[in-house]
Amino acid sequence: MDIVVYKTETCPRCRALVEKLREWGYQPVEKMMTETPTDEIADCSMDIGYWPMMAPVLRVNYCWYSDISLFKENTLNEKHLQEILGQWKN
Repeated sequence: MDIVVYKTETCPRCRALVEKLREWGYQPVEKMMTETPTDEIADCSMDIGYWPMMAPVLRVNYCWYSDISLFKENTLNEKHLQEILGQWKN
């Protein structure tokens, strides 16, 4: 499973997402949102309709998830994250 977290340096929600993924045994690749190649931005925009202005952005294989679907306020929606990851398990 290919997991990428697009983040910013000072984002506490980004840290929470990466920490939870690692706690569950995943090794996400971390990329800075400001350094994201345009082809990746285009892929995200085609999948969810826009490039989010808030971090984090999660990509699992070829599907993209914005901060809006991952967090409620500043709390990680762990149930939704488990559902996302569960779609890709064999």
